[in-house]
Amino acid sequence: MNAPVAQLDRAFGYGPEGCGFKSYRARFFKGGVVVMAIVVFVTIPTKDSEKLIEKLLNERVCACVNIINNVKSYFWWQGKIDQAQESLLMIKTTDKAFSSLKKLIKSNHPYQVPEIIAFNIDQGNKDYLDWISQEVKPIL
Repeated sequence: MNAPVAQLDRAFGYGPEGCGFKSYRARFFKGGVVVMAIVVFVTIPTKDSEKLIEKLLNERVCACVNIINNVKSYFWWQGKIDQAQESLLMIKTTDKAFSSLKKLIKSNHPYQVPEIIAFNIDQGNKDYLDWISQEVKPIL
C-alpha cells in the first residue's frame, strides 16, 4: 500500500486485514486524490439497456456493467401503485466519475425519474478494484 493511502487509512480508522478494522481494498490514490470504487444500480426498460450501456462505456464513466433481466418492479407513480418489467444494471465505477455517470444516465434514460443508487465498495478482489480505477476516465 502506498504511503498516502496508508496515512488516510489510519486517519479514518482502517487498517490491515486481521487487525479489527476494515481492510484497505476499495480506495485508490490516483493523481494525488483518493478515489473510491462504487457500484451503481439503475433500472431501465430492457429494450433500452444496451444502448445506455454502450454510451456509458464509450464515455469511460464506468469500467463494467452487468445486466440482470426480468426484474419486476412495483412502485408508486403519480398517485397509484404501478409495475414494470425492467432490467437492473449493476455499474462499477468510481466516486469521482459518479456525477458524470449520473448526468449521462439522466440525459439518455427514458424515465422521467430514473433510479440511480450508488453504494461504496468496502472490500473486494484488489486486482479487480484496481482494474476499475484504471479503466474509468480520470475525472478529478
